[in-house]
Amino acid sequence: MINYFKGYLDEGWKTKDEIVYFLNHVCGLDIGERALRQYFADINKSYGDGKVEYFIAHSNLGYLMTTDPKLIMDSLEDYAKRSFTMLKMYYRGKKNLSERNQIALTNEESTMYEILSKMEA
Repeated sequence: MINYFKGYLDEGWKTKDEIVYFLNHVCGLDIGERALRQYFADINKSYGDGKVEYFIAHSNLGYLMTTDPKLIMDSLEDYAKRSFTMLKMYYRGKKNLSERNQIALTNEESTMYEILSKMEA
């Protein structure tokens, strides 16, 4: 499927809706958003393994197939930011659940909650 993206996704940022429309209506492939995100994750893993030359970067502009180290790093930093946000939500939710239902948090969970609560989102 990566061959469909050469000359399309490497020419400028495209939203996921544009990409899904392109794949479904222009290429004749029945691909949904979830499958597309998984495919992009697979491509990026292959990039990391040295099997493909392009990385699928993401931003608020959409997706772009690139070899630009700055765009790749920006995309990776966004993943890190999202992961911290999700971890904070997890530990905050677990702490609230423990307070409401008298479930004890482990020392590690309490420590992680405190560390993440002090971090900026």
